[in-house]
Amino acid sequence: MVVYFNSIVLVVYKWIIMPILIRRLRKREQINVAFVIAELGSWKTENLYTRMLSNSRFNVKLFLAHEQSAPYAFDIVKSYLDNKKHAYIILERGEKIGKYFKPNIIFYQKPYDGIIDLVQFYQANLSSLFCFCSYTFWNRRSTKINNVVFLKYVWQLYIENPSVYTDLEPIMHNHAENMVVTGVPMMDVLLKDKKEFENPWRQNGKKRIIYAPHHTISPQSSQFKSPFYYSTFFIYAEFILQMAQKYKDSVQWAFKPHPLLRTKLNEIWGVEKTDNYFLKWQTLENAQVCEGEYIGLFKHSDAMIHDCGSFKVEYLYTGNPVMYLMNDNQEYDYPNTQTQKALDLHYKAFDSKDIETFIVNVINGVDSSKDSREEFVAQYLTPPYNKSACDNIINAILGKEEYANYNSK
Repeated sequence: MVVYFNSIVLVVYKWIIMPILIRRLRKREQINVAFVIAELGSWKTENLYTRMLSNSRFNVKLFLAHEQSAPYAFDIVKSYLDNKKHAYIILERGEKIGKYFKPNIIFYQKPYDGIIDLVQFYQANLSSLFCFCSYTFWNRRSTKINNVVFLKYVWQLYIENPSVYTDLEPIMHNHAENMVVTGVPMMDVLLKDKKEFENPWRQNGKKRIIYAPHHTISPQSSQFKSPFYYSTFFIYAEFILQMAQKYKDSVQWAFKPHPLLRTKLNEIWGVEKTDNYFLKWQTLENAQVCEGEYIGLFKHSDAMIHDCGSFKVEYLYTGNPVMYLMNDNQEYDYPNTQTQKALDLHYKAFDSKDIETFIVNVINGVDSSKDSREEFVAQYLTPPYNKSACDNIINAILGKEEYANYNSK
């Protein structure tokens, strides 16, 4: 009965409510837009938010919610917003967006149920349109992930390039009809020169290597299960720490864990063992722990070693060599075309010897695939129409220029 009711709600919203909202929106002199965020590392629409602030067609407000899967994230985001002097409204648990603002459009950070309070998510805000930019590059061909219910309610779903549509049209229940090729806001940021970003590295004069482990460490993690189990953390975490100590005279390291890794390690290892591991990185004279915003870390680095899905694409913008830590479960990751091509441009680690070889090559400046990575960025990771992704998205919302014929497809 619940499934039937939800299906009726979706049909009514999509075919009756949405067309009315679109017509009204396009006629408005000023469009009210809400950005709802709850975790800093995956806030990938900040530059779209600031771009809209400077456009008279938009009245924009930023809302800070509590991420239920990472309670510690709230204070990190709040501190960042305060430092950037972004005006924002705190949504306490149980508070609705409508208490403060009547948005015509809402941008949510993540498409999953259970991330923020239900009364702040799309089900409670069907008087608004929803536009969505993924917090990561669209990287999987998985039927399950690409058919979460929220995506069916989205009016415009912004994607990087036509290959994403080609990959997902056959497997999405709505045949990817709401996808719009604009590029995504993080492209605009990642294409900037590193001079525009503060250098967070503590030491200069050494090669700077990032170790970025993912959170998918165990399918038995009872609180935050993942459909994928491809982390290599338990295989290589201690070894890479040993490499940091071995090459302390040549390499400055940054430990950049996924925001959920600590939470899962607390559950599996226990808090004391988890804290001790993080403390080892914090106390090394040639290392640092980096949580939260990371683009500056990337831009001023020399290389990265990781097993994180989104970083397969994002790090290629640096032009630096990058190594992917392989796991037997990789076959279940279902990479799409752009992600598979990005992974093909990584150096691969199948054992610890491969990792050490990569580290030595970084120290010595050996990098045979640099030109191929640059070609990939130009072909797949640059917004269309010689415009920024943010300007393309604004034009798509307003139905202007290259998007003049786009309505509610």
